[in-house]
Amino acid sequence: MHMSIFYFSGTGNTKWIAEKLSQTLNSNMHTADCYTIEKQNEELTALINLALKQSDYIGFAFPLHGADAPRVMKEFFAMFVSIAAKLRQTSAKLMFLNTFGYVNGMGYFRAKKMLKKCGMPIDYYINFRLPNNSESKNYKLLGNNMPEKIKGAALSKIDRLVRALEKGRKNIQGIGPHLLPGIVIRKLLAEKIKESYNNFIIDASLCTKCMMCVKNCPTQSIEYSKDSFAFKSACDVCWRCIAMCPTGAISMNNKSV
Repeated sequence: MHMSIFYFSGTGNTKWIAEKLSQTLNSNMHTADCYTIEKQNEELTALINLALKQSDYIGFAFPLHGADAPRVMKEFFAMFVSIAAKLRQTSAKLMFLNTFGYVNGMGYFRAKKMLKKCGMPIDYYINFRLPNNSESKNYKLLGNNMPEKIKGAALSKIDRLVRALEKGRKNIQGIGPHLLPGIVIRKLLAEKIKESYNNFIIDASLCTKCMMCVKNCPTQSIEYSKDSFAFKSACDVCWRCIAMCPTGAISMNNKSV
């Protein structure tokens, strides 16, 4: 069995899930590859084509933002569907791996709708409840540094997933009445998420101008010019800049910068 996993991760939680699944598959005599979708270029196009041709399963791993996929992930899905439609012949099946802080308000049906045009079945929709990025008080406890109890529960779920894959058992999680509030949440927060870049602030007294935020922003949404920083509308509110800032200089407020 071969799996290709395309992931987007802000503070490292989802990357950890994608890599652990890949490692577990490889250690169980299967093969798996992980690819970040941050740079949507010719190289990523080639990787999608390769995955469609040689993979038994193609996984999509990403955190939920306002009960929905991050904007950068939606752009990737559009890219994926376009390539799959042109290729036409593929036997690959799809898997969703969602990370979230409270409850998955996106759900299988929205995932199915987003990938409908590629004509490939979604056999797995798996939920991972991990630390909430937007409310984390200690960003050093994210990604590979998550509490051991949380990591242990996630690893157990990954082991069960691999066993299900080996036996060909489909696994669709999270279908229920909680998805109805998710529809409302998406509508209420969609515009707020788009405008959230206005709420980032940098405390000049703490900032050392190390440029970690600029270098590591997955959407290149932070600019430094004339001794000041500016956040741009391409921001996907993944909180990576906040998590990676070594001095805690970056934060959000309820007012525009």
